[in-house]
Amino acid sequence: MLNFSSFCGGDIWDANLTWDTVHPDFTECFQNSVLVWVPCGFLWLVLPFYACYLKPKIGWHIPPNGLNRLKTLVCLLMMVAMVTEAIKKGLDHKDGKDVPMVLIVSPSIMAATLLVAAILMRIEREKGRISSGVLWCFWFSLLVAGIILTYSKIKNWNTDMQKEKFSLIIFFIYYGLLLVQFMMSFKSDVPHHPDASSKVSRELFASFPSYFSFWWVNGLLLKGFKKDLEEGDIWELNPRDVTTKSYPKFETYWNQALKEFKIRMSRLRFSVDLETSSNSPHNERTPLLANKIENKAAHSASQSSEKSSSFKAPDRPNAKSKEMEKAQQQQYERPSPSLVKALIKSFGGWLLWSHFWMLFYSLLMFIGPLLQSQLIDYTDKAVQVQEWKGYLYAVGFFLVANFQSIFFHQSFHISMTLAMRIKAVLIAAVYKKSLTMSNEARKNSTVGEIVNLMSVDCVRIQDATGYLYILWSSPLLIGVSMYMLYLYMGPSIFAGVAVLVLLFPVYGLIMAGSLLSKRK
Repeated sequence: MLNFSSFCGGDIWDANLTWDTVHPDFTECFQNSVLVWVPCGFLWLVLPFYACYLKPKIGWHIPPNGLNRLKTLVCLLMMVAMVTEAIKKGLDHKDGKDVPMVLIVSPSIMAATLLVAAILMRIEREKGRISSGVLWCFWFSLLVAGIILTYSKIKNWNTDMQKEKFSLIIFFIYYGLLLVQFMMSFKSDVPHHPDASSKVSRELFASFPSYFSFWWVNGLLLKGFKKDLEEGDIWELNPRDVTTKSYPKFETYWNQALKEFKIRMSRLRFSVDLETSSNSPHNERTPLLANKIENKAAHSASQSSEKSSSFKAPDRPNAKSKEMEKAQQQQYERPSPSLVKALIKSFGGWLLWSHFWMLFYSLLMFIGPLLQSQLIDYTDKAVQVQEWKGYLYAVGFFLVANFQSIFFHQSFHISMTLAMRIKAVLIAAVYKKSLTMSNEARKNSTVGEIVNLMSVDCVRIQDATGYLYILWSSPLLIGVSMYMLYLYMGPSIFAGVAVLVLLFPVYGLIMAGSLLSKRK
């Protein structure tokens, strides 16, 4: 049976070669397997979900142009390079040379993945997608893996030129095409770019890296730096944020909630009427001479029995206990249709998307302390210091800070625009309801109450929506932080935790006092 070492031509990991050395390098097995399979696996893993995302057609009609044709051509040329490499290794293996199977399998997987990428480019153009985040991440992962491979091949240049000259040439052709493809992915494939005087939001024309880094806002910021901005300089809202587009969807779910509420209330009335008629002391099952008859409440935990003599009728035959009256009152209380459910159905996907990025930001907050710990251990070592580790930690700090900023601002941008849309649809719903109220309903609601709903309560919902992530991120941060502190300091951290818990009431009193002073 062929094991993985025979399939790969060696061990996949060697700490002495990769970490505990002055000149680090990865094993050939790692380079030929992991650095190829991970980027390809990413694309194949997200492909089913991305196919569902591409199902509806949105955006402009994108005709064939020089940019998308060049992207497809470069992708196909990369695929041809990988097919050539796989055929060459297959022929060498057939001739009896010692060629590990991974050198045939990995180029084949890469060629198939590049073919899928070329097909995705065509589908995205037909569906009106001006930029692809999935393909950009795929090219970026290949680029990072290629940096490691390029370093290794340059390091072993003399050996590779003697033994694997053809493979070395194929690799550098492939990597050069990959660089061209990656640079082209920074440009969005739009049918027409807006003029400088156009008020269309530049967010609609932004490519994936421009959208993620908010590069599309630079034009407006530069104009504001040169002169004071006027109303004519501000772009229009993204169509996603316009009330005329977001309100109909909310209205559909709200009408559905009202319909379900009416059905539920009709069933509740029927069940309560049936219950009342069955519990009545005077019905067809009531004896003519009521002697020691117990009246039981259907929706009460306690039982009350009233006894009377054979010749004396009860003083209050229809009297009920307090528990029965309370239960009947609760049955007749009218619940309201769920506004929260309608909002979740309308905007729940965007809320989850925002919290998805916030989760990455929260997790990255713990990478910094871990890197600091490794950096301290690195500086404390006085014997056999590898200088490349210092550069690696410095690059790690830089990348963590940048990715934290990207994830946080993406989450913040989505949350705030979502909160703005929720406020807009709620104000529209209240205003529409105020115009269709009957004269009898207007007696129970004053104009001031309606204005307060639109100007105060809707704004409070907006403010709360932007910071809902605190409900789960704060416990997560506190829990992981305490665990990390416990690993370093032991049980002594519980003294500080006790102090924090005892200070919570004090903070509450201070906040209550500050709010009271603001109201005054």
